[in-house]
Amino acid sequence: MKTGTSSLTANAGYLLPHVRHALAPLLPGQSSGGCDIIGPGAVGSLIAQARQTAHHDFSLFGRKGPVATSRSDKPAPVIVVAVKCGQVRELINNCGEIWNTATTRIGAINGIIDEQIPGLRFDGFFSLSVGVTKDDDGKLTIVVAAPSWIVPVNRPFSPSVCASLTDIASDMTDMGVPTEVLNEPELGREFRWAKLFYNCVANPLSAITGLPMATLAATPGLGSVISGIVSEFNAVAEAAGVLFRGTIEKALAFLEQGRGHFPSTALDVIRGRSTEIVFLNGAISDLAARNGLEAPLNGLLVRLVTERVTLSARDLRAISDFTVSSPCHFPA
Repeated sequence: MKTGTSSLTANAGYLLPHVRHALAPLLPGQSSGGCDIIGPGAVGSLIAQARQTAHHDFSLFGRKGPVATSRSDKPAPVIVVAVKCGQVRELINNCGEIWNTATTRIGAINGIIDEQIPGLRFDGFFSLSVGVTKDDDGKLTIVVAAPSWIVPVNRPFSPSVCASLTDIASDMTDMGVPTEVLNEPELGREFRWAKLFYNCVANPLSAITGLPMATLAATPGLGSVISGIVSEFNAVAEAAGVLFRGTIEKALAFLEQGRGHFPSTALDVIRGRSTEIVFLNGAISDLAARNGLEAPLNGLLVRLVTERVTLSARDLRAISDFTVSSPCHFPA
């Protein structure tokens, strides 16, 4: 797998010119297919900038409506939801018309939220294997850890939708994030669980220890913690009928490729924001309970991140070893 870094500026380039004109005319040479992006955070901004750089149509929406656009008011065939899991319902409610009229809904989100929230339907998922942060000035910093994929759920994409998504994948690849459309529904769930696995390792460990990804991989003592996460994840995956299996080797390789990057959960803790941990390790803990299994370590990690507990690698290992040997059931 290739890795790379780049620094992109996403401020006046596309955020400012269209704020006053939510439905600005098409720019010369732009396509008419377009896509609507819900969520002007780091991932949503990255997709929007990729579209703008390629002169392809897009509209970017936040909580209060359009943030930027470069297309007409013609309905977009594809909507990409690029928000944190806990914000999905809120933004769907605020952008209800866009959500309800979209022919294809793509989730560029972490976790397996559609398996946790009944009735939440996506037609596909953007398994975005990239660390990207956005500072107060709108500057995007990217750390690509692995190729990214757009995959369908339940049934293949139609030829026209597949063409639109291939445009998005090409735009992202040109921005330095290698992306491919795999129009194979049977792979969709596997890819999402694979991404969940890597998030379950990197996000809580970085948030609790304050260490970047590559440092986690080289820190003595964390091997047993990662091994515990792997074991609980695989048991739950098997019970859920998922074929993907995590290994400690896969986890360490992923952490090493992340270099000095801090995962989103760690950044949320640093900035005092709510985290997605209940949709990551919390999903493993919840699904374990549903299937008559126990995942005490993942439950512990959820509790530590939620309560903003900071531990050294040595202390985290000690408390996790105790938790696995003597399962604790924390109150909700």
